[in-house]
Amino acid sequence: MHSFDLLTLRSAEMTQAVARLQAVVVYRATSKMSQGLVSHWHAKRVGLRMLVVIGACLALAAASVADDKNGELKLMKHQITGLFCPEREKDFQDLCEQKLAKFKLQSIDFVRAEATFDYDPAKVFPGAKPEQVVERFDQEVRNASRHTFGIKPLRKIPPEKLKFEEFEIVGLDCKACSLAVYEIISRVKGVEQATAYFKIGKATAWIDPEKVDRIEIETTLKQRGVTLKMKP
Repeated sequence: MHSFDLLTLRSAEMTQAVARLQAVVVYRATSKMSQGLVSHWHAKRVGLRMLVVIGACLALAAASVADDKNGELKLMKHQITGLFCPEREKDFQDLCEQKLAKFKLQSIDFVRAEATFDYDPAKVFPGAKPEQVVERFDQEVRNASRHTFGIKPLRKIPPEKLKFEEFEIVGLDCKACSLAVYEIISRVKGVEQATAYFKIGKATAWIDPEKVDRIEIETTLKQRGVTLKMKP
């Protein structure tokens, strides 16, 4: 329903309510006047007070329509960096609630490392060009999370063109280790998404095979002091 139609409907309902209340007020005032319980002046005064209350109700109804119109969700979806294990989903939710309240988090897709937010770029980043919005949002997220989370544009390469690789890591036994391994892998050019999970001792990568291969990622990990568990 359009806001104009909604306002018309609510106004009509309130008008009916006004008429009913007026009838009640008139009936009761007339009844009491006939019984000599109140003066004519007092009855009019009570009626005016009732009309003031009703007028305020009408104003609230109109305001609520405006809120409905202005409160339309402006959903924005971005890729999230730093979601390297399932527990990080809760960490990101807490971060948004405590330090990034102006970006209303609607949902998180851990599998695709994406999140949907409700915010108006024009209000949050006045004057920013479309390509600058993600950059500024990313900076705010990084500053708030001490650079453990970030924002990226949604990936353009179709999922079916990505290749999945899995790596068994020796000594991957804590959250901090997982973050370190994740950052090494995710920064390799051609890696579209990565995870590193201490509970299973494994890291994964979804890669663009035209830009990178498994050997290059393994070499990068070894150069950074990460020990891989070689398959027999």
